[in-house]
Amino acid sequence: MQESQNNVTEVVTTASGLTPKEEKEAYKALERARKRIEKEDKERAEALKLAEEQARAQIAQ
Repeated sequence: MQESQNNVTEVVTTASGLTPKEEKEAYKALERARKRIEKEDKERAEALKLAEEQARAQIAQ
């Protein structure tokens, strides 16, 4: 709580020290990062699978 002359203003924060709005934005940023990482992981898995298929094809020739 902050006191200013006779006015009392209560500041609401979460346990993390962020305001509810800041916390919401942080969770949105984390969700975007999670989706990006999942996409990159999927792309890496597809590239690895393609490389393995190409290696098998070369061995078979």
